[in-house]
Parts: sequence; C-alpha cells; structure tokens
Amino acid sequence: MKPTLILIVALTLSACSDSEETHENTTELSGSWTSICKSGDFFGDPYSGNTNITFKSNTVLHVSNIYTDSNCQVLTLSLEANHALVIGNEETLEHVQTFEIGNEVIADNGELVKEINYFTSENMLIKDIFLIQDDSSIYFGYPCNPIFCEKGDRPVLVNYSRPYFKDI
Repeated sequence: MKPTLILIVALTLSACSDSEETHENTTELSGSWTSICKSGDFFGDPYSGNTNITFKSNTVLHVSNIYTDSNCQVLTLSLEANHALVIGNEETLEHVQTFEIGNEVIADNGELVKEINYFTSENMLIKDIFLIQDDSSIYFGYPCNPIFCEKGDRPVLVNYSRPYFKDI
C-alpha cells in the first residue's frame, strides 16, 4: 500500500511541476491603440494613414497603415516598425521591442504624465511621455525640436494633435 501511495504522490508532484503557469504583466497601456486617420501627400501622391500600437506584457508593436481612401477604410500597405518611425522625439529605423513605464512627472504645461522608455532591437533607448484620458484615449509626447527639448531628451509637452484610441 505504501509504494502505491508514494507513486501517486510522486506522480502528482511531477505533474504539478511540469505545468507552466503564464502570468501576463498588464499595465494601463495593455491592449491595442489606433491613431486617428490623417490625410496627406507623399511626393505629390495623396494618401491616408494611421498607426496601431499594441502593448502586451513588456513588448510593444507599432504598425503603420497606408490607405487609398481618405477615411482609412481601403488598406493598401501595413508596415511594422522596421521603417522610419517617430516615437516621441526620436526617428529610428530600429524595431521597437520592449518598453518600461517610468515615473509620474509634470509636463511643461503642468499636466501629470508618465514616462515611458522604449528599447529597440539594437539596444537603443527612446524616451517619451504619455497621458491616458478616460481609459479610452492616449497621447504621447510632442516630438522634440530645439525650442522644446534637445534630440535624445524626453519630450516635455503632450501632443494633443495625434490621439490614439483604445481598440475594443
């Protein structure tokens, strides 16, 4: 009887140790966010586009979408972030892979925002800020220029001209 009991306990313990538990690290950024549709021209050719940003655990994926219509309904091309990408104050050709949320700070206009650091596949650090409003829209930092901040610094103002909305 004892050998059978020992065998059952051993099998139970080994079954427990083989099971993998996955814990997803969620943050207020978790999920997908899509920017508004903007129209413009590229070397004289009209286009419309938006960007989708997906945060999962500590990873982030940026996808830029190009459309043939002004309402961003007819998709022509989707590009992952292996192309020129402006995040906050940096234009990069690197693929942004991970992120970490930093401290709450006060932006130059007095708003309470949070710092975010992006890390590329080439170990490049890109600094930004973000502000979430009503749990449904997010704004990132206004791209740096010599008036607001130096290249490589963290943005100091929220860019309200480019909102992203939480995908449902």
